[in-house]
Amino acid sequence: MINRNEKGSSAVEFALVVVLFLTLLFSIVEYALMSYIHLTMQHAVREGTRYAVTGRSDDGQGNDLEYAHFDVGDEETRWLANGRFNAMVAKIHSQSMGFFDRVLDPSDIVVTDVNGNDTQNHDWSIDYDTNGNGVEDAGEGWNYYYPGNPGNIIVVKLNCTWHLLTPFLKLFFTNGEYNFTVSSTMRNEQYTAS
Repeated sequence: MINRNEKGSSAVEFALVVVLFLTLLFSIVEYALMSYIHLTMQHAVREGTRYAVTGRSDDGQGNDLEYAHFDVGDEETRWLANGRFNAMVAKIHSQSMGFFDRVLDPSDIVVTDVNGNDTQNHDWSIDYDTNGNGVEDAGEGWNYYYPGNPGNIIVVKLNCTWHLLTPFLKLFFTNGEYNFTVSSTMRNEQYTAS
């Protein structure tokens, strides 16, 4: 005979076990997803760097990316002026299995030399005259990222952030975010600069 006080205990025990089991299961799945995203972005940066060192400034489909996706008057985006940099970003985007927009902003892509110095170049082809005297004076120009010159060794780093979905895993990461950096180092080919 079942005691009246024990009638609902099986359901309560089952509910507790299911909650713990599902929490553990989803945490394992998200941890595996984090590892997959990390490896995918490592592959993407390696492929993007490999494309950049060839000296190409197209997207691989014949579309020239020089001065694409930026406004020279906007200080936030004008560093994207270089076609080789844009081609590299396009290759990283295409190789990221759709995670590019979820974990990365193009401003989180950093190109440096092996000593950690930014690889930037001054753009003299665009008139940037802030004081209106008709001449680009010292300090009025601006620099943009580019993946180095022929023969230079470049380091491409992606600073990525994955926002965790599982509440249990969020407890173990600052602000509930998995921050990671992937990078690739290669020497530019002796391409002919255009």
